[in-house]
Amino acid sequence: GTKASILDMKLAKNTNFESASIVMSMSGDLSKGTVVSLSGGAQPTDISMHYDSASNMSVVSFMTSHFSEFLIYDGHVSTPQGLRNIAQMVNTDMADIPYVILDKDIDLNNQEWTPIGKDSADSTNKPYAFNGTFDGKGFRIMNMTISTGNNQVGLFGVVENAVISDFTLMNVNVLGGSKVGAVVGESYLKTQITDVDVKNCTVVGNHFVGGIVGYMQGAVNECTVTGTSDAHSTIKAIPVTSGTTYIDGDKVGGIVGYVQNHQTDMTYTVSACELGYTDVIAYRDVGGIIGCIVETDPEYATMVNGNVVYDVNITADQTVNPYGYVTPNANKIVGRLSGEYTARNNMFSQTMTMVRVAVD
Repeated sequence: GTKASILDMKLAKNTNFESASIVMSMSGDLSKGTVVSLSGGAQPTDISMHYDSASNMSVVSFMTSHFSEFLIYDGHVSTPQGLRNIAQMVNTDMADIPYVILDKDIDLNNQEWTPIGKDSADSTNKPYAFNGTFDGKGFRIMNMTISTGNNQVGLFGVVENAVISDFTLMNVNVLGGSKVGAVVGESYLKTQITDVDVKNCTVVGNHFVGGIVGYMQGAVNECTVTGTSDAHSTIKAIPVTSGTTYIDGDKVGGIVGYVQNHQTDMTYTVSACELGYTDVIAYRDVGGIIGCIVETDPEYATMVNGNVVYDVNITADQTVNPYGYVTPNANKIVGRLSGEYTARNNMFSQTMTMVRVAVD
């Protein structure tokens, strides 16, 4: 029998043969698991998982060909490699990932992180978006670094109809382009993000930047972004060059950078969230909770309820990479609104809004 921590382990087996039937026994219940080739090409077939509760052993069998590495996936993650395996499976569409469950704290050790889920040319089906359930079980993911400057980056790059909940993301440094967040770069459709705490973060991009989500469809509830009184977190967008001038540097929020409600059957919500000890900076359209809301259907106006902002500096800075004066739209809760939204019981304290403009 082979004892392994399942997803967290790569099992190297005979390389470069035409086909084979593999049978192995492993400890634990793998009855809901699957087998995935890490080498690309044809994925294993005829997968069978049988669990014997008396011995606490599973017998795994499958057919495979032309592989050098494979893993057995049962949804549980307890190591950095396990989390990276999730990213690899989602980003190559090599397996359906219905759920992920953290079993312990994970330290990414500031090694370059590849986000889970990415964009694709298929804008309708989004085959490389994470669309499962991620349950952190109250554990921590620590020391995440992204320095690529790419679009759609965060712990998750692109998610669609996902459920993400119950973990803390600590000591975060993200440098991206457009659609940048500590937790999710871009969320689509009815994605639900709940009870996620981001502590001690620096999140920088050039467009659609948020402490939790950069570009949001769906809901963000009961999430927090905080620094400390001595070392504020930073959520920031900086204009980028376009030809001979600069553009963007906008749509920045302490929780969500940009909300665009294209759904006709769902009210998007950002509720019961908290932002504290943080500096939120953009050229324009900058808010403590949300940078900008664009609402296309007033019947389903975005709800912004019960959020708290404290000890926060909100700045529209038009002195860095300036492209002329534009309306700053710097506010303590929502920076800029296009359309309608419903706001109730939002509070702020010890929070300043500032505007810096270039002087000829």
